[in-house]
This record gives sequence, C-alpha cells and structure tokens, in this order.
Amino acid sequence: MSPDILWHEVRNVLMMARRRKRIAFETVLEGMAVLRRLRINITVPADDGLILSLAERHNLTAYDAAYLALAIERQVSLATLDKRLMAAAKAEGVVVIA
Repeated sequence: MSPDILWHEVRNVLMMARRRKRIAFETVLEGMAVLRRLRINITVPADDGLILSLAERHNLTAYDAAYLALAIERQVSLATLDKRLMAAAKAEGVVVIA
C-alpha cells in the first residue's frame, strides 16, 4: 500500500537516472512496466492535518509525511531506508522495515 504520490516519485527517480545517463530511456519504460505489475494498492491519505503535523513535528517533507500518515492511519509497517523518515516512524510507534 502506498500514497498516491508513489508513481510520480518513481517516474522522477527513473528520469533523473536517465538524465544523468545512468540508464536508457527504454529502461525507464521497462522499469515502470515491472513496477506496475506489482499491483501496489494506491490510496490517498485522508487527513491533511495529520500529514502536515507529522511534517512539522519531525521536519519531514510533505511527501515523506504522507507515507508515515498512511502507515499510522492503516496501522501498517513502513518500508523505508530514509533515516529521517525511519526515526519519525519509530517516534510515532510505527514498525519500520528497512
């Protein structure tokens, strides 16, 4: 499960790798196709106040706070390698998968 910004973030990461000449454009398209087959459940976190409060309290981007808010709302674990997001999740009692 992921907030609705996931696909934009993935596209951006792939395109940045392309612009830095690390991968071919065909690889960008293939990568998106592979990820789409994972059937990730996309949802919109409902509580803007929670997202903004988390961003403020833990000095997170609104994007990262959206992932944390979703984990809190749905009472699920959060998979991340981002150290700041990891610390915020732990502080909020969310189990982190690293």
